Amino acid sequence: MPALHLTTITNEDEYSWYGDFSLARIATEAATFLSSNSDADPSASAALLRSFLQQTSAYCAREEGGDIAACWLTIRMFHPTSEYVMPRWHRDGRMFAWDEPKRVHSKYAVTLLGPRTLLLPETEVVTEMLGQKNSWKEEMRGVLAEGLKGEPVTEVREGEVVRFTWGEEDSPVHSEPDMSAGDRVFVSVLYGSERELRCMCEWRKQVYRQ
Repeated sequence: MPALHLTTITNEDEYSWYGDFSLARIATEAATFLSSNSDADPSASAALLRSFLQQTSAYCAREEGGDIAACWLTIRMFHPTSEYVMPRWHRDGRMFAWDEPKRVHSKYAVTLLGPRTLLLPETEVVTEMLGQKNSWKEEMRGVLAEGLKGEPVTEVREGEVVRFTWGEEDSPVHSEPDMSAGDRVFVSVLYGSERELRCMCEWRKQVYRQ
């Protein structure tokens, strides 16, 4: 993806697009949000987001064979926080009622500023720990953090786009990183049919955009 000079954000904020996959419109609107709340250049922001959407949508269509008529794009901007000093290990659950249950569904993400997402390889320990009853509940967070602290963490390189499958028993185990030292900007996108994304909007009480 194109390089983006981004060193600081103004306020903690979040942008989301739920609706038709209108690449140019989404990239322009999201870039305006990103650059207006940071020191990123508007034109460079738009170029990066266009590239991110082009690459991920092409990969999804080619490798997953899914419908990319619609998408959910989000940009999350954080100031330093101690919330994730202790990892929140989890697998992403089901995002919508899908049209093709047998097809793998994915979310694509990249960190533009700050520490990158933590990922764990699927070892026997990881499988066992995440297979515990109610492992997704908040009260299990400390148990998982303690039980998995000796497991090797997969390094995500700067600017690397990560693909997360979701709603699967073996979807990647991951966590937000320790964000106590500085600002962070995280971008993700998920593709689907119009019906699937409308389902997602219904579940999340969002408005579908066209």
